[in-house]
Amino acid sequence: MKNWTLAILMAVAALPAFGQSVMIDNNTDCSYVIEIYATDAACDKDCLTRLQCIPPKTGVLISTCIAGYDFETARVYPADKDCKPCGSYRKVDNAGNACIGLPHSVDGPNPHCGGCHDFYLDWTSPATLTIHY
Repeated sequence: MKNWTLAILMAVAALPAFGQSVMIDNNTDCSYVIEIYATDAACDKDCLTRLQCIPPKTGVLISTCIAGYDFETARVYPADKDCKPCGSYRKVDNAGNACIGLPHSVDGPNPHCGGCHDFYLDWTSPATLTIHY
């Protein structure tokens, strides 16, 4: 019984806390490359995640660059079928981050360079960024 209790405690401890990961939901038929800035609670320090490929019709979980930081701003680059950026990034602020203040929306539609449709970016929650047509 003690082994099961220890295993459960270790599993729970391994789960990410709120603000330490974000789901990127790509609801399009195209690829994207994304990087996300995260900030500390005092809004005076930030870090940047590594570039991450987001394939078509997938959800990808991205961890923050420093534990305890909250996601602030995403840069989303349209990408070709090999997930190489092929256009300028679009920036979208996470209105759920206390450092941002008032809600911010991205002007759209945003052009895609790989023969794909224009796209939109929306933080549908503080922990979910959705890419859609």
